[in-house]
Formats: sequence, structure tokens, C-alpha cells
Amino acid sequence: IFSDFDSFASCFSLSLFSPIFFKKKPCTSELLGAMGFAEGCRGGTMARAVMVCLVGLALLGARGADGAPLTPFYVSYGVVIDAGALQTTVYVYEWNTLTSTQAFPKVFPGPVGLPPWTLTTTPGISSVLTAGPAVDTTTLASLLQPLLDFAAPKIPTDNLPTTPLYLRGTTGLRRLSANATATLLAGVRTYLLDSTHHPFQFQAGWASVMATEQQGVYTWVSVNLVNQTLNPGMSTIATMDLSSTALIVTFQPSEAPLYDSFNLQLGPQQFAMYTTGSLSLGADTFATLYAQALVSASPNVSNRTGGTVRAPVSDPCMPSGLKVLQNVTLSSGGWAVANFTGTASVTQCLQLINDLAVNFSDACTTSPCSSVLGGRYVPPLRVGMGVRLLSRFTNIAAALGVNGSKPLSLLRTNLISVCNGMTLTQVTSKLRTVPNAVLPNATSVCFQGALAYVLLANGMGLNTSAAVDFGTADNSSLPNAGGWTLGALTYEVGMWNVPCDTTPVAPTGTSYAAVLEATAVGTVVHLYQWAAVVAGQWPSFVELPVGSSSWGLVVTPGLSTIATNASAVALHLSTAVNAAQAALQSYTTSYSTVPLYLYGDNSFRSLPSASLASLLTSVRAALKQSPFQFSNSSWARALSGEEQAAFSWLTANLQIGNIDTNASAVVVLSNSSAYVSFAPPELPTDSFLDLRLPGSRRYFTYAHAYPGLGTDSAFTASLTLVAIQANVQAPGVGRIAHPCLFPGYEVSVVLPALNTSTATRVPGNYTFYGATFSTTTLSQCLAVVQNLLGLSQFCAAPPCALQGVYQPTIPTTTPVLVLSPAAASRDSFSCLASSTPTDCVGQLCQSNWFTGLGQYADIPSATLAQYCFLQAYATTLLGSGVALPSVTSATVSSSLTGGPISWALGALAYSVGLWNPIPASCYSVLSQTGPFDDPSIRTSTWFRVSLGETTPVPGLPPGYPILIGTPNATKTVALGGFLVISAQATGGMMVKLSSRFQDCLGVAPGSPESGTAVDSVRMSVDVGPVTALGSYHICYKRRVVWEQSGVVFSVQSAVASDQLFYGAGSCTSLLATAHPEACGCYYQVPGPEGAGATPSTGTPGTLTFSAELSTPAHVLLRSVQAHIVNQGCCVLPTPTRSRNLMTNGAIWGLCAR
Repeated sequence: IFSDFDSFASCFSLSLFSPIFFKKKPCTSELLGAMGFAEGCRGGTMARAVMVCLVGLALLGARGADGAPLTPFYVSYGVVIDAGALQTTVYVYEWNTLTSTQAFPKVFPGPVGLPPWTLTTTPGISSVLTAGPAVDTTTLASLLQPLLDFAAPKIPTDNLPTTPLYLRGTTGLRRLSANATATLLAGVRTYLLDSTHHPFQFQAGWASVMATEQQGVYTWVSVNLVNQTLNPGMSTIATMDLSSTALIVTFQPSEAPLYDSFNLQLGPQQFAMYTTGSLSLGADTFATLYAQALVSASPNVSNRTGGTVRAPVSDPCMPSGLKVLQNVTLSSGGWAVANFTGTASVTQCLQLINDLAVNFSDACTTSPCSSVLGGRYVPPLRVGMGVRLLSRFTNIAAALGVNGSKPLSLLRTNLISVCNGMTLTQVTSKLRTVPNAVLPNATSVCFQGALAYVLLANGMGLNTSAAVDFGTADNSSLPNAGGWTLGALTYEVGMWNVPCDTTPVAPTGTSYAAVLEATAVGTVVHLYQWAAVVAGQWPSFVELPVGSSSWGLVVTPGLSTIATNASAVALHLSTAVNAAQAALQSYTTSYSTVPLYLYGDNSFRSLPSASLASLLTSVRAALKQSPFQFSNSSWARALSGEEQAAFSWLTANLQIGNIDTNASAVVVLSNSSAYVSFAPPELPTDSFLDLRLPGSRRYFTYAHAYPGLGTDSAFTASLTLVAIQANVQAPGVGRIAHPCLFPGYEVSVVLPALNTSTATRVPGNYTFYGATFSTTTLSQCLAVVQNLLGLSQFCAAPPCALQGVYQPTIPTTTPVLVLSPAAASRDSFSCLASSTPTDCVGQLCQSNWFTGLGQYADIPSATLAQYCFLQAYATTLLGSGVALPSVTSATVSSSLTGGPISWALGALAYSVGLWNPIPASCYSVLSQTGPFDDPSIRTSTWFRVSLGETTPVPGLPPGYPILIGTPNATKTVALGGFLVISAQATGGMMVKLSSRFQDCLGVAPGSPESGTAVDSVRMSVDVGPVTALGSYHICYKRRVVWEQSGVVFSVQSAVASDQLFYGAGSCTSLLATAHPEACGCYYQVPGPEGAGATPSTGTPGTLTFSAELSTPAHVLLRSVQAHIVNQGCCVLPTPTRSRNLMTNGAIWGLCAR
């Protein structure tokens, strides 16, 4: 029938999977053609279509009564809807339940080798919003129902009720107002909670607008899953994603990030991620800002607020001579109809974009910083780390003729070649096209190309001569990933623990831990005790006294002050550890089982990078020598700003005791920084921290840190700001009036040099004084404070708080706790309790300095000097900035339940949660004992032998597959049998059998010298058959060198009755060579008493399982009671079976149709 091998291969591939798609529909050539699968079958005749169907049915077996595909119950499914700005797309995924060799599930968008299960509807889901706002349910149904109807038939009927359905909104929805978002989500949830619309499992919280951090991390997971770079020891790939509305950068730095952190957990693997985004730097949103800047700077439209001006504005980023009329909102208010005229100067275009993108570069408080991200901290990429560009980056580059792995400089070279001095016609002629890809047009490509280059080269500081992966616009370099959705589902599936809700989580019994809280003034030694952690319950943490302190012993000075002095650090920590050990000895002397953590606060984050690296090296070396358990370098690090905020929230609410009732929002005003954290009713769309805590608890918290906005640092910043406003550029040039100082007060302060785009200053001693206070002075003081807090900064995604940073609204029912050391001074925040805080600030600040000295004689003069400023600062920050529901009802304190302000308990609770965030029984192997409980297996490559094993394993059913990883272990395999080896590290890994135990030289007869490649999809490899008796050593090669596994197999003669499949090696081989009448094999093992009857025999206490034929040797371990053997029975019960009782007691046989 087939004209050549290619056409046969195409149709044969189809035949393997055709029953998956046909469902209840007839197998016809018309159907094949409509589905796009007849291309390889020349002519598409009915005969060929019938042949394809028959072959497919013969290989895959019968269907269920409803025509749905028959799938073993250990295959799971998930549905994810990507609700974007312009379209809504559904993805249907499948995966095998976690096995002993997987850190997290391998999720696939439909059957491997076929196009992904995905469908798109337009427009974006936000189009259902109407005035009010309200939701147009008819439009909503037209967008969602086709997606739901598409997904349901892809999944076996029995799996539908347990298949989760998620809907996640992306950056386009993050730009909606809070009211519009709430209305939209309410409508979507109502629709999806209606079971008449779909058969899936859905909860209200599974429809949400993603946080920037989530989208960045999920995309990163997707890319690294596809590239197989998530295995331990492999270098991960950074992702930089430019969409129409946002720039999102995500990667795993060599050290835990200091800000914009996301603690990613995939199974037992942990990744300290850096992820950040900017809604101002999306390709379309930045284009609006760019046009606004051009028009605002043009003399032709200066001071115009009407809408009738048509003034020529030169645009170097447009093709030469091109004229475009555009309505532009002016930064000063109003709008203008601008006539943009292209001048096609790439050099000027790059410069203008760079100047606009870096206009907040002075805001850098923690180096290194990115100039395009508003001076935001960005840690360095790891040496040699790959970079994957996505979305608009990929499409822009493709239009300019750049794809795949290329030097970044090529983007600039091609940009100049395509755009510089070119007309629209010329640009159009030079642009590349890609089938089925939407690329920038000739009008915008030059601007977008320049923006992409500036963001990457100038903003992110990428080496322009180094290669980055631009990808391909047709998505062939990221096949079947589905963008962020693959990573999202992998992340969620990896945390499922529903079947294990009552399982105790390690450790058991009474536990202890030591936490060293490293602050600027000293290291606080905390000791905690708690009982066993049980899912669904909070452990009762008790702080134990250390020395004479009930709240932690302080060892001075702060570690940050001795950061580069290794011997001083060692002595400091020796004192702290000895104190902890002495305090603990009356409770336990098993110090090696007591974990020891050291976390640093802003004093660590403020250190220069080299000093912090030196300090952490010294700290880790010292703690490794302690008698306590210090298992991981991540147990000694600087907390990120977001972690410190969230841990402060967690500590406060745990100590207050309202963590699960009505948790308080917590605002911390330290000397150097401000921190805001709370658990909003909706998932926050930025500054998001996913707290997974003991007892299977999970909290979606908003957590943000504002370095430089602490009480002392803000006061110092106010001096700098006032000096700039007074235009005093050198010391000794008169005194400077400060509107927030008591009248009559005078202070001299040393200010550093200043050299920014807006101001310069010579370093030296500057004198400030408080002038006579008046209403004008009060207004000036409040203006200084508002400037410091950035209350007028651009807000890309409202609602915003300080510095234009997104912050969800704090509900009016949420209690608020304000913690600040400054509150220890009498009346320092007294105006917060006033119903008219501005009047209160005015009355306090008009007091003469000398009057204040007499009135506040108990307060040091240095502290009193900031009183006026602190009153204005606190009332403005909490009222206009953080926007507390009621400033007067906030609780203000300098202590926490009688002890000092701390975040240590929250850090401990989070660390305990990371020990085993998913209860142990959810991991079939890690929860077992005996031959599975080998620590070396957990940190190295895992090998597994399937059903060729004939040596019984003590404590397990005969014939049960075993893990091998113990050095010098010898196992027995029958002559002529295959070894089916599962390997976690699948990135190009090879496996072979060596004839020498002492090294990997030589090869076993029947095993190729070059080895056999591990199947990257199934994570396994068949090695053999071994054709000679003897002992052989398993060796593996990840890259170049063969490595010893320490595992030896003894190949011996076997009795035919002892062999599965009569020695054929696999069910597939047996069916092909001897039993073509059968459709699969089954395998039965003893089960627990009362486990039920097998479908075919009714025998009590046994379990029978079957699975798909395509992976005949894959063994999946679910739990001790459920041994699933993948040997391809087509239907249970089958009409007839042929049996062979093995000598070890297991039963296996053939399934007949």
C-alpha cells in the first residue's frame, strides 16, 4: 500500500496512537484528513485509512464501553487554561504518578510524539467585562465552553472527576483594576464551579491571576524541563521573557538572592530562585511611555494640554519618512495628537530607549542592580549559565533574522542592517517571515529590536559576544511545552498531598532546633522545641531560655561588622554555638540531630558582594565544625527582603496565636528598612511568597521589603533630598533649612559625594537647621516625606503603595500590627492615634527644640532630633503609602508578646516545612524501609531492575522489582534476560555492562561497547540480553567518562518456569514471536488481607494490574499495597488467560481479547 518507507512510518506512528483520538467517532479517511493525520499516507484512500485503524486497534487493544481510551489508573491528567491579554488557551497534560526514580512528575501535553492537546479562543477573557464592572456570561461561555468541551474527550472517563482544572490569568489581567479583577474572577469561578459545564475537579482558588513571580518561575520550570536541566548537578537555564505587557527575568543564582526571591520546591529538590518583572517594560507598554517621552520633550507641544495639536515629532526608531498620527497622553496632563516622523537612526533610537529605560538608576540600594529595572537588585548569572529568550524577544529576533543560539551582538548588527536609514519599503523587504508565527511588522520592528537589545545588553548586562538562545518563532525549540503552563502544572502536581493528610511528617517525637538571627548589632541565639509535626496541625513551638535570657542571647558585635575577618567570625560563632549547646544540654545531648540555622537580615544584604561572599564562607566553615546538624550551605545565608517580611508576619501571628483565625497584617519599620506582609483574600499578583509550612499548611502571602525606608535611613535620606532641593553642592556654603526639624535645632552631617543625572554634590560636612514652623513648613515637610516614599511614582499595576510598587488593598477586617524599635521612645508615633494626623504633626513640630528638650528630658537628644520627622514619616507611610484601613486602629509596638521584634520563629517554621513539605508516604520509595532506605540512592543516580529479577527480596513479595544502589551489592539475573535500568539523570546518559568489576573497561557479551542511551521520555533503558554467564558491573556515562555504579549482577542459568514471558525478555517480544493472538500480559502479586478480589479470579487478598503496551518494562511503585506492573493488559477482566505459575509464587499470564 505504501509508496515508500517514510509514508509507512508516518502512518504506523499514527496507528500507535489513533485510538486515543478517535473516541466514539468512526475510523474513516475523512476523519483522518480532517484531523490532519493523512499527510504521510499518499492518496488518503479508504483502504489505507482502514488499515491504519486496524493496526492501531490491534496494537492498543479494545476500547471502553463509551469509546474513551483505556488507561491504567496510575496515569493522571490535568487541564490548565492560560487566560492571556489577547486570547485564552487550554492545555491538557498527562503524567505518570510519582515513582521512586522521579523527584517530580514528568508532565506531557498529550501523548508523546503527537501534537499537544491545546485549543485557543479569542479574544482575551477580560473582554467579558462590561460597564459597572460586570461579567457578560454569554461572552464568557463562548470563550470557556469550547475549551472545556475540547479537553474532556482527551481524558478517560474514569479519570475525569479527579482531573484538576486550573485557570491562570497573566500580565494582561494584572493590569486590570482591583475591582475589575475581583468581578472577573467571581464570574469565572461561578461558571467553572457549575458541574454542568465540565466534568473536572475544580476549586474556587484554582482560578486566579498569577503573580509575576509565579509566571516567571513556571516559565523557567517549563524551559528547564524541556531541556532536561533540572536533574541534580546540572546547570539550569535562565529565562528572560518579554511580552506585550511585561518583562520577566528568572534564574537560579549561585547564592540565594537578596531580593525578589522565590523558593521553588519540586518534589525533594529545592531551588533558590531569583525572579522579577516590570510591567513598564513590556513591548507595548514601554512603547506608550516612549511616545509620551518624545512628545513631552518636543518643543512643538510643550505646555499644551489640549487635544488638537498636530506637531511633527522626530522618531529615530521608525523607518525613514514614515509618518504616523497618534494620540499621546502628556506627563503634565492632557493629551496631544502627535505627528511622528521616522528618521531611522538606530544609534539615536538605542540611546533614547536607554535614557528612558534607566531613568530610575539612582534608586539602587543593594548592588548589583539593573538599570532598566528601576535600579532593582539583580544577582549575577552563574558563570557559563545558558540564557533562553522567550515570547517577544524570540519573535523580534526572528523578524531580524536571528534564531537559535547566537551572540547577542548579532541582534544589534542585524538591527542596523535592517533599520538604519531605511524606508518602510526597504525595512519590509529585509524582514524575515516564519510560518504560523506573528512577528513584528515593519512599522514597529526597529523600535522593538532596539528595546530588546537595550534590555538585554544594557539592562541585564549580558555579554554581547556570548551566545544566548533566541529560540525559534515557530516554537520548535520548545516543543509541546505550552509556555508557563507546563511548569505550573508540574509545580502544583509536585505538591499534591491529599491522600496523605493525616500522615505524620518527619521528624517524629520531640524536636529541637537552633536559629542564629544575625542582625546589625549582634547575633541572637534562639532555641526552639516542638512535638511531632502532623498534617493539618500547627506544631507548638516553644522558645527555650539561653543563658539568662528567655528570648535569645545576643552575641556582639554584628557579624556584618567583621565580615572579612574570618578568625573573628569563627570566635563569634563559637561563643554563640557554645551558648546554645549549654542551654540545650538539660533537654537533649543528641546535638548531631539538632539542626542549626544562621540567617542574616538587611545588615547582610547591605554588604558589598565580595564581603558577603567572604562572610558566608567563614560562617559555613565555622558551623560545619559545630556539634549540631548543619547539613546544607543554604542553612547559613542572607534572607531575602521578601523572606524577612514574610517571616516577620509569620512570627508575629504565631506568637499572637491568630495565624488561622484572622491573621494580622504586619508592618515593620526597622532602622534601615520597611517591610509589609499580609495574607490577602486573593492571590497577590506581585511580591508573592508561597509559604509551605509544617502540617501541610500553605499560605499565599504578599511580602515586600523597602530597603532605605527604615526610620534612621529615611531620616538620613531626607537630609540628602533637602540638600539637593536647596541646590547646595559643597560644604560650608551656608546652612540648609530642613522643614522636618524642630525650630532651633541644628545638626552637622557628613554627606557623601553625589553624581547623578539630576544633581551633583561634593562630599563633606553639611549643616541643617530647623526654621520657624508654619503651615508652609508643614506642607514642605510632608512633601519631603512623600518624595522619599515615592508616592507620585508611576504605578504600572494598581493598586500601588510606596515607590509605585503594587500592593493589594488590606481588608478593613484585617487587624494591623506596626512594629518598630523607634516606638520604644515615648510618643514617637503618637500622631498615628490622632483622628487628624496632619494637624497632630503640625502641633508637635511647631514646638521649639529647647522646649522639646525640657518636655522629653528622658529621651536622648539624638533620638529627639528625629521626632518631628518620624511623626510626619509614620503617618504618611502608613496612611497614604501602605494605605491601612484605619491608621488609628493599628497596634504600634516596639516588642512582640513581651519579647523583642524578631523573625526567627517564622524562619524556623518555614525551614521545618522544607524538611518534608509533602508527607513521606506520598513518595513510595522514600517512605519505605529495608532495601529502599539507602541514603546513597537519594543523592546519586538510581537504578532499578524490572521483572528479570529472580532473587527474592526479604520483606517484599516474591518477584517484586528492587532498587539497586548499594555499593558492592550483587544481584542475580537469568541468562538471556534484559536488565531494565531506570535512571534519574537522563540528559544524554549512557549505560553499559562492564565485564570488570574494578573499573568500566570491557563489556558484557550482548551489551554494546558504546553503551545504550537512556530513553529521555521514559527515563529507562533496556540493556542486554546478556549472552554469557558471569558477573558484570553496571557503568554509566553522563558526558565523557564512564563511571562505576558499584552494582554487580551475577548472570546465571535459569529454569524456564522461573522466567517471565518464557525468557522472551518482554511482553512485546513474547507477543510478537510466539503469541500473536494475545493482546497483552498481566502480573499478579500477593496483596494485603482483605484487599479485595481480582477481577478475573475472585481470589481474596490479591491484586492484579495492567498497563499500556508501549512501555513493556516500566515498573511503577505506588505504595506497599499497590504494585503496578506495566505489561500491557488491554482490558480487565479479559475473557481468557493463559497462566504460568512461577516458582517464587507470583502469577503472570497473557491477556486475550
